[in-house]
Amino acid sequence: MKPFNAIKNIFRNLTVNNLYTGRDSLATWSPNHLHGKLTSDSYATIHPSVRAISDEFMQIKPYAIDKTGKTVKSMAVDALYHPNKIDSSASFFKKLAVSKLTHRKTYLLVWRKNGSKAVPFGDITPNNIAGYTFLEHPSVSTVLGKTIYTLGSSSFTEDEVIVIPGGVNPDNLYGGYSSREAAERWAKLDDYIAAFQAGFFENGAIPAGTFVITTAKKTDYEDTVTEMQKAHRGAGKNGNVVYTPRPIDKNTGKEAHAQIEWIPFAQSNKDIDFKNLFEQTNKRTDMAFGVSQVVKGVDDASTYATAQVSEAGFAKRAVRPMAIEIYTTITHELNRITNGLGYAIVFDYAIPAVADAVKVESETKVLNQSIITNMVDLNGYSLESVVDAFELPESYKKLKKVETATIKEIDEGDVDEGGEVNASPDPKQIETFVNQLHDGGCGCQNPKAVVETVEYNEIKKAAARFMQTQVDKAVDEVDDETKNEQGDYDNNDLETFVDDALIPITALLIADGTIQYEEGIQLILDAGLNADMLSEFSLTDAEINNYKSYLTNVGKSYASDTKDAIRKVLDNGNANGLSASQLKKELKTIPNLEEWRTVRIARTETVRAGGNGSLFAMENIQGETGYAINKIWNTYGGNPCEFCRAMDGTVVSVNTPFVPKDGVIQGEDGGVLNNDFVDMDIAHSHPNCQCGATWEIVK
Repeated sequence: MKPFNAIKNIFRNLTVNNLYTGRDSLATWSPNHLHGKLTSDSYATIHPSVRAISDEFMQIKPYAIDKTGKTVKSMAVDALYHPNKIDSSASFFKKLAVSKLTHRKTYLLVWRKNGSKAVPFGDITPNNIAGYTFLEHPSVSTVLGKTIYTLGSSSFTEDEVIVIPGGVNPDNLYGGYSSREAAERWAKLDDYIAAFQAGFFENGAIPAGTFVITTAKKTDYEDTVTEMQKAHRGAGKNGNVVYTPRPIDKNTGKEAHAQIEWIPFAQSNKDIDFKNLFEQTNKRTDMAFGVSQVVKGVDDASTYATAQVSEAGFAKRAVRPMAIEIYTTITHELNRITNGLGYAIVFDYAIPAVADAVKVESETKVLNQSIITNMVDLNGYSLESVVDAFELPESYKKLKKVETATIKEIDEGDVDEGGEVNASPDPKQIETFVNQLHDGGCGCQNPKAVVETVEYNEIKKAAARFMQTQVDKAVDEVDDETKNEQGDYDNNDLETFVDDALIPITALLIADGTIQYEEGIQLILDAGLNADMLSEFSLTDAEINNYKSYLTNVGKSYASDTKDAIRKVLDNGNANGLSASQLKKELKTIPNLEEWRTVRIARTETVRAGGNGSLFAMENIQGETGYAINKIWNTYGGNPCEFCRAMDGTVVSVNTPFVPKDGVIQGEDGGVLNNDFVDMDIAHSHPNCQCGATWEIVK
């Protein structure tokens, strides 16, 4: 079977399920995906509960213990107290709690020390953990056995990211859940109540009812309506007077029916009672988070005793379980990443005592002490036998005649012993730590970065092998005077490069296509359109073959550049009279000297594959639904080049290239970029381009 056919068979078996990029990922729980103002405002409703829990949680101080229970110094814990340049320990702990309560999953990027700097990539060990930053709403995909987290132009692997689930969804045990979702329906109802009342007053508090206006002519009716609206327009003009004549019947001389009659509705707006409904939404929200009104700070008819019970229940059932889950998960995830920390991250958190319970407990302990003193000291029975006979707590067996109290030495993590905050990660500077190589010429100072993911490395290896094959042939041909075209590539070698590179590229096409397909469905729903006909992303043979043709052209261009490098070495060697052995030695240095090109092609094709996967997904959606879709060119990063700035905001149909082959881009600074390669179907104009596309439904 040809390698390419094997590739197709492999990726035909990849589905949404094993890519794990469906709607259970955190990427789908973001402000961009909330259905309208009412849903997005629901956080305001649940905020009192979230605030109460997060305020309590941020006061808990974690520390590390070894397997004997002894407190130990820990870089992982130190990093919690100095997580990054923006967050203090209190704000970081609070954000941890808020994220866990409101999102299905919380993602933490682990930074490592590299000399005196904190960097976000590389091999993380227990002894080089530098800090943590939040990854907010990353795209999540699993490709070739590795989970990849993509945020903007940066991607990270499971070897650098901690995942903390918000809760457990019984229908998707590893998909995550949140208290916010549990309260969403009731929070939304509270939003409706607030919106109704706001609309009532914004609308001038107009009473709910009907004016019946009796007139002989339509023009009289319209004139009467106009005059009434001038005179009375709800609460805004409620001091005005409306005059209406009472007609006299010409035949009888008696009063006739009035021209204007007011018929109120059975229940007017102002008479609707939301009290019971509001109280019910409060109770259901309280149940979802485990936070009572007393804990929220609403002392509604509470007593000292009930307040104590509320505080104890809140600590025991809401705060402590969440703290246990967060710190055990961080420990577990760091053990996974570092292959074993050698210690556990724990905390001390006392449950507030209830006065009556304390009184009963104290009286019980006094009674137990009396039994032990009487039976052991006065009657000579052993401590163990007394505990067993009287069914006392087993902990009494640990009593000793002489005992020295154990002093727990806890590192006060917030104390900066010298440069700890300055050495912690700066979340705003992630891009500066990404190894970027740029071919120059287009003016970009901060080109779009691609982290060295599995796919990136595989593409880079394929390019390196292709270059090495050309160089090896040139070396072998130095002694063969019949060979006049040293550096030429072989078509079989080109096919091998294309097939090898297409494996990770196809994985990226599927992963990014699947993510964009899900986001496209949400885009359809947000536009108020039907998406029932959509199911899942499918990569077609035609799309793979088209990409293969493009990649073949890339390989030819890449091989041509390698040939130029080889000819340069040979020409310089001949001009300087180098021997055959010296020429071979010089040729063998080319892969190292030209490594920047393997890096560039890997970065460029990783980004292009992601962009094309998204494009294919939106083309699929347009074809399946019939809805017209546009793509918009967007620049990202600190300083895009003049050509990217010129393209920023360009809107075309999803099936139309931004710039066709042989087209040009007129740069904002007067330069001209000739597109002599392929159609610019995606927002990508040069190697390491930092641009991307967004999408809109055309109604």
